[in-house]
Amino acid sequence: MGASYTIRSRFQDLTGLSVLHCHILDHEDQGMMVPIKLVNPNTIGSKGMDPASLLVKADQPAPALMLPDAHGSMVDLRQFKGRNVILVFFKGIRCGYCVQDLRAIVRESRARSSDKVEIVAVSDRKVDDLPKALKLLGVTEADKFHLLIDEARKSFKDFGCGSGVDARHGLFLVDGKGTVRSRYIGETPFGDSDEVFDRLRLIAGLARDRARTVDNVLPKLSTAPKVIVESAPAAPAIPIGGGSFDD
Repeated sequence: MGASYTIRSRFQDLTGLSVLHCHILDHEDQGMMVPIKLVNPNTIGSKGMDPASLLVKADQPAPALMLPDAHGSMVDLRQFKGRNVILVFFKGIRCGYCVQDLRAIVRESRARSSDKVEIVAVSDRKVDDLPKALKLLGVTEADKFHLLIDEARKSFKDFGCGSGVDARHGLFLVDGKGTVRSRYIGETPFGDSDEVFDRLRLIAGLARDRARTVDNVLPKLSTAPKVIVESAPAAPAIPIGGGSFDD
């Protein structure tokens, strides 16, 4: 955990969603699966990158959010007025990729202690062992971290992250006025904590705009078919030709 890898494989005939996974059941239970998206760059933009993998700028009021924390106490997003909030929707503490993403955000928040921010993580599954969950996430008492539960996925739906079995991961940067300033919604966690905090500094007016966009971050790519592995961090598409993933 904490490491990232670039995986290259060859594909030829198919586009759409597939999955990179392990056939060992115990490994599957530990979350050793990740969706991948096979795309044709001719259909997704001039630079051959899926826009959904980017942290998109936004300017809209955050929907109302009031959910119980792991102790059952209600937490209202509005109580953080005056502070920037990193709002993360994730698939529960058993999702290894979600845990890795949240650990990185908590760690980066601690490293950038001058950037005052609250981290609000919304799980679509209940947390049976809170101390164990916080340990997995690397959270200490000093961290401004709030773990909320949304088994009905109502807030997932309100923020555009789908509902029911179609619920997806989401990351939203909410400013002190309750306005969503950046958002990401995808099949996997966003996975780039540096980008998250760089964007927060832009919101606070502490840095010039270096935000990732299709035009100013991604290398120029050929128009050959590509595969985007939708895992953290978001990566440029990889040239492909035909093959499969397996353990």
